[in-house]
Amino acid sequence: MCYSTAQSCALRRPPQNRMTFEELNSELSELIGQAVSFKRVAANSVIVYCFGGPGDASVRSVFVDPPWRYEREGKVVLGSYDVSMDEAEFDLEEQYLQAFHYLASYMDDLVGASLLKCRVHPLSFDITMEFSGDRVSRSFVNSAFEESAWTYRNFPKKFCAEVSPRGIVVRDL
Repeated sequence: MCYSTAQSCALRRPPQNRMTFEELNSELSELIGQAVSFKRVAANSVIVYCFGGPGDASVRSVFVDPPWRYEREGKVVLGSYDVSMDEAEFDLEEQYLQAFHYLASYMDDLVGASLLKCRVHPLSFDITMEFSGDRVSRSFVNSAFEESAWTYRNFPKKFCAEVSPRGIVVRDL
């Protein structure tokens, strides 16, 4: 199993405090109008970056654990299940990597797209991000017991918010 950023964040530090739904929406609203600077498909999770790339001190990102889907022009293009491949099913590691990167490339057009809307459902905490070019990323929580369905990371403010139906937990980065 791949450890998400949320899980690794949880392993490093104990919870600092909770964030309200309104505070989370306020943080996410700061991303509206910003272009996606980098995207990464990591195992079957997806990370959307603004204000820089991995490791940049200015970056803010949304790390979405499965299940999620990516849509373009009203059609599903890629989902977390599509990239949930088992390397053992391939004869060579190179074949596995080629297939994985090919599928992950379906989201390459997200880089440079501007975030137009970001909605978080108040009950399930599903996140829907709408981008220019009629692109949409949706998560949908499928467990009431999940501790972190997705994570918002704000490196300038040095915190991450782990989000799930159980609430929003803020931790230091």
